[in-house]
Amino acid sequence: MRWLPNAQEVINNSWSKNTVLYPFPNRLKDGSYHWAGKTHHFFANESITNTALHGFGQDKPMKVTMVEAEETSAAFTCLYTDYGTQETYPFRFSVEMAFTLADDTGFYLPIGFHNHDEQSIPAGLGWHPILR
Repeated sequence: MRWLPNAQEVINNSWSKNTVLYPFPNRLKDGSYHWAGKTHHFFANESITNTALHGFGQDKPMKVTMVEAEETSAAFTCLYTDYGTQETYPFRFSVEMAFTLADDTGFYLPIGFHNHDEQSIPAGLGWHPILR
């Protein structure tokens, strides 16, 4: 299976193809969630069901923090840090993805969600693979 996007598909990011999903990988009814006695609202981006879908991770640029290439393997790590300035999700956190592709072990992708806030925060994490 292989997905070969054209440039416009990459720009449009239709269907969240091959993206990391955070701070929630599912749907929020009416775009709302309740946490620590407060109600927060995301934009309901799926109009048919009036839900917020997949969080905002697919729209946030990540910083490449490590790149390694050998004869039979390659690896890179990406990091997104949020300082809690968004009204919809006012929590400090980071997401890190470490991609590795090697002849002997194949593809490996650990994804980490790290809470940098002083309290517990609501969080969900997923990946939306699309293969064709």
